[in-house]
Amino acid sequence: MENKIDSKAIGERIKEARSKLKMSQHQLSIATGISTTQLSAYENGKKTIGLLNFSKLAIALNVSMDELYWASPLIHPAATNENYGAIVVNCTLELYEKGIVNQTFIPIGNNGYSDDEIPQLSYIKYQDILMTMIEKLRDFEANKDTYPDPNGFKKQIIASAAKQINNYLSQSTKK
Repeated sequence: MENKIDSKAIGERIKEARSKLKMSQHQLSIATGISTTQLSAYENGKKTIGLLNFSKLAIALNVSMDELYWASPLIHPAATNENYGAIVVNCTLELYEKGIVNQTFIPIGNNGYSDDEIPQLSYIKYQDILMTMIEKLRDFEANKDTYPDPNGFKKQIIASAAKQINNYLSQSTKK
């Protein structure tokens, strides 16, 4: 089954968040760098929002992307998705590709909450897996011209890390 993006509902949530802040489309345009014409199309569900503009809107509107997309800050696809490992790995990969993390730094910590309160934020238990993935990605990038299928190999590195995290989770829930 394919998940279809509900541009109309997302647009309504953007408009609602903007209204709560008593912000005009012009003000939101200035804050995000997105034209008012584009904002209007988003709010009316006439255009699908790309990830970059979606994140700009969430930041400017002071809401989470989950809240704009799912209508609730409490719905976390990471907590409900069976492939939690892929979500953790893809988030880390995004941070790595933007230069925010490297092989010596994985952001960890849970802002003072215990693991029981917010388990999805404390992924220190995956640090070794993620650091190994980043090391392999760095090695891959340095030598990618030597691989017959570079994209396929990179996907294997990522899928392997996700599988290891899922295996770790399944082992820890059996205990």
